[in-house]
Amino acid sequence: MALTTTTQPVPATAVPPRPASKPTPRWRNRESLTAWLFLLPSLIGFLIFTAGPVVAAGVISLLDWNLFSPPTWAGLRNFARLGPDPTFWSALGNTAYFTFVSVPLTILVSLALALLLNQGLRRIAVFRSLLLLPYATITVAVAFVWIWLYIPHDGLANATLGLFGIHGPAWLISDNWAMPALILMSVWKSFGFGMVVFLAGLQAIPQQLYEAARVDGTSPWQSLRNVTLPMLSPALFFVIVTSIIGSFQVFDQALIMTNGGPGTRTTTLVMYIYRTGFENYDQGYAAAQSLVLFAFIVLITATQFFLGIPRDYEEAARLDGANRWQAFIRVIVPLAVPAIATLAVFKFIGQWNNLLWPLVISNSDATRTASVGLQVFQDTNGTQWNLLLMAATVTTVPLIILFFLTQRWFVRGITMSGLGGR
Repeated sequence: MALTTTTQPVPATAVPPRPASKPTPRWRNRESLTAWLFLLPSLIGFLIFTAGPVVAAGVISLLDWNLFSPPTWAGLRNFARLGPDPTFWSALGNTAYFTFVSVPLTILVSLALALLLNQGLRRIAVFRSLLLLPYATITVAVAFVWIWLYIPHDGLANATLGLFGIHGPAWLISDNWAMPALILMSVWKSFGFGMVVFLAGLQAIPQQLYEAARVDGTSPWQSLRNVTLPMLSPALFFVIVTSIIGSFQVFDQALIMTNGGPGTRTTTLVMYIYRTGFENYDQGYAAAQSLVLFAFIVLITATQFFLGIPRDYEEAARLDGANRWQAFIRVIVPLAVPAIATLAVFKFIGQWNNLLWPLVISNSDATRTASVGLQVFQDTNGTQWNLLLMAATVTTVPLIILFFLTQRWFVRGITMSGLGGR
């Protein structure tokens, strides 16, 4: 009789589950560290020169401080003073009037000229340069020219109106015409920037869209409304936001052309803040006003997005065997040159034209900038127009030279910023 043996299965030894590896924190990722490294200079500058002053203004707004004696606690008293202050509300109303009239006019003029230049005109670079020159010119210098144009009896503006039998107003000393005079000057000064942004956007719109629209039998107006404007929406949004911010901060032309007058008809909010803080030495109240201005700008504007260089270029370089640093040097930097040059030129123009901050801190000829020097020169020489216009021309020449040397980068740089169509 054969014996049958049954083999019992040996139970498998339970293997404890492997502990899941902790994911590497995002901030320790090599790509994230590289990004933070490149962002660090801008972040430091933002914290020191933007966020820091905002926080300091918030603290100062709670104090009574005249710069000469130790500050004392005031609580919310400075904000309570805003309510019954008629000059503050007048300045706020003047600023809103200036903004909501000048911004639409600037956008309309900028878009119309961009559409005209996009029609394949010969020597487009020459026209683009000439039309952008007002933006590159020192605001104080431009204000001198427009004061001369607005002279009631001998100015070119009223002389031109007289050819049509129209008696021109006393522009800068008229209650009704002083603010429109500032708006006209500001539109002429700033339309060039919007024109270049819109032109970059127009040149990035695929022509196939217009060809398809023509096949469908659309009129030029319908193509503008259904093709051009929707594709220009990033550029349009950018120009609207930057124009509103700039208009709420208007100061230079009001100070030079009207000094806030007649009365307070052209006193803007920034001018009132400047006078409160640095002429009346009421730093706490000036800080409270500046926070109100900051709040208005934040409420009206929105967060913008910036489209960088597509990652496809870098990935293609990596496939060819280049490491991250080689891809950055050989691909990213050459492609970014137009955008970097554009940013550098715009920043140079902005700092060269700046009047408010140098006016606050400069107290001698050795530290005065070109804009402050022109303002002091005007106070010294009064209405000697030959000297004033000569000084304005001399201070503008460096900007004109810089602009003509770099203007070919402008459209390319702005197109790369992601504003050139969707």
